[in-house]
Amino acid sequence: MLPLIPVALLCGALASAHQTCVVPHGGKGVNDAIALKSLLSNCSTDATIVFQEKTTYNISTPVVMSNLSNVEIQILGNLDLPKSIPYVQAAVNASGGRLYWFTVSGNNVTLSGNQDEEWGWVDSYGVPWWQAAAYTQPLGGLLNRPHGWSIQANNSVVRWLKLRKPIAWNLAITGNNNHIYGNKIDAAYDLDTPSVFPFNTDGYDISGNNVLVEDSWVFNGDDCIAVNKGNNITFRNSVCIGGHGASVSATTGVSNVLINNITSKNSLYATRFKSSLNSVTWSNIHVHNATFPIFATGVYFDQNTNRGLTPGNYPANSTATHISNFEWINVTGTINDVYPGDGSCVTNPCWYYVANVTKNAGVTMQLLNGTATNIRVLNAHLKPIDGQGESDVLCDPRSFTDGTANLGFNLGVLVLYDHPPDFMPSRAHDPDSTRLEPSLQKHLPNYGGGGDNGALQHAQVPAAGDPVNNYPGNAQRRHDLPLAAFPAQSTPFTITSREPAVYETELGPVLV
Repeated sequence: MLPLIPVALLCGALASAHQTCVVPHGGKGVNDAIALKSLLSNCSTDATIVFQEKTTYNISTPVVMSNLSNVEIQILGNLDLPKSIPYVQAAVNASGGRLYWFTVSGNNVTLSGNQDEEWGWVDSYGVPWWQAAAYTQPLGGLLNRPHGWSIQANNSVVRWLKLRKPIAWNLAITGNNNHIYGNKIDAAYDLDTPSVFPFNTDGYDISGNNVLVEDSWVFNGDDCIAVNKGNNITFRNSVCIGGHGASVSATTGVSNVLINNITSKNSLYATRFKSSLNSVTWSNIHVHNATFPIFATGVYFDQNTNRGLTPGNYPANSTATHISNFEWINVTGTINDVYPGDGSCVTNPCWYYVANVTKNAGVTMQLLNGTATNIRVLNAHLKPIDGQGESDVLCDPRSFTDGTANLGFNLGVLVLYDHPPDFMPSRAHDPDSTRLEPSLQKHLPNYGGGGDNGALQHAQVPAAGDPVNNYPGNAQRRHDLPLAAFPAQSTPFTITSREPAVYETELGPVLV
């Protein structure tokens, strides 16, 4: 018979299997990344790695923490990166041009900051980089800039991190079943001094399945969050300031994305799509002073790789994106019609230039015929911040100034429904819901004589107040018109003052 082992002794043995590893601090001028590397050989499994509170560590060379299993990394003290621009550029150049200063990978990893406001900061000293970029050609950020964090982990947590004045990109997180919350990214810049701009300071770049990002505060000069790949990704209950909003950036392989309860302040975009994917919802978006509160484009224009070209002029073999089942629900707030744009514009024309768009653009759909289906905007209430006029809607392939022939699509048609299609959420039916409003009628010139590019030469325009379904060809209770019938300069409907109107295009339905 085996001897009995006391419970207290057994529990003590189990507890000792998980060890705490304190990162030693070498003092002023000592590179603490070296001591961390030595410590990792014994602390990569079942361990807690601690950067001590009230201690400022020097992380003078890149850190790689790989193949971790059941490990928590606690950044309770501050981490200082090198201040010398030439030194960091040399490190990036030696790496081949793409370098993450922190690389973390593994399974069941928890990366924790400090909830004390004074401690737990990662300082990258990015402001001198931003300032130098204003005087360096080509404009758009210095060469050989490092990325911040690469986190490649499954079943993991990233919480309470505080990143101060990053040089450029912040958190690239790849993996499945991850929870990311309570983080703060401070790339704050003076909105009144756009020449000193934090280029490419993406907050989160997310790839993975079953990912929840929440309770974040991001002040930066690029995407607050960019969803690059994966399924079942949620971003919620967060604040995005000064950047390019909550973006979906994938070229393929993304579905079921929910972006909910986001406050956007002083941003170029509040919500942005620039990719190909299926099933994305932006809901409960609170907008304060955004140039483009709701924006979708079929071809993203990169000013760094397309210098000297006009946005919308695409070379042969270009590919337009394809999207389906997109919706924006409850988007409210103000449009930046006083000082539109931001400091990221360093080319002429600007990379975010859209032909025919007005400064009151509440909804901008820069999409081509045949590239999108089932696009909805529901309950959008957006006003110019100066209180002058109403918000505009641009849903017109002519916003691509030229070069669209290389994308293989022609001008689309706009189909006006007199009631929501079956897949739309139900709403109260007005007895007069089958009639065109007189305020809409004035924007519908008669295109029966041919229309742009010969599109829908049979189209007829009902007189104001006439039932839509009384006209020939409307057996399916719809009325076909060329998209060009809605000039961008004069809004065909107002998204702030009446019942939602449903617009169906070859791109899909647009309910505003």
